[in-house]
Amino acid sequence: MLKFIKYVNVEFINYNTPFMTTCSIAYGNFEYQDRKDWRHVRKNCMSGQAYIDAYLDGMLEDSRIRPGQCRLLRRGLGPELLQIFGTIEARKHEYLNLLNRSGGYYYFYWMLKDESQIHRFKKEYNQKFDHMYDNLIELLQNSCR
Repeated sequence: MLKFIKYVNVEFINYNTPFMTTCSIAYGNFEYQDRKDWRHVRKNCMSGQAYIDAYLDGMLEDSRIRPGQCRLLRRGLGPELLQIFGTIEARKHEYLNLLNRSGGYYYFYWMLKDESQIHRFKKEYNQKFDHMYDNLIELLQNSCR
């Protein structure tokens, strides 16, 4: 999933008219129903605690996710996954090494090549976030290269 998120975000940020996404990932029960089409109308149904948790995470003001960010909610991850994220093998993994724990989340730094860039990126991101979104797009594009 992390590989897909990285691919999609790099494509979007380097598009002719770049745009930023937010991504909140929750672990748990999820159900998707592909319902039938009827005269140009298509209905799909999504439900489950993971869907609700991810949706609410993106909407709550106190810890609102910022443009370009992707994060995994730690709540609901279960001890076996939390243990994997903390291993030396995870630090060597192409995508797991880009996860950085902060509070109740693991932030995924999809725009970076390796974990050594995370501290600098966070500092620059916060400085540019205080100004304008155009600065964020430029930072994300430059970090992907």
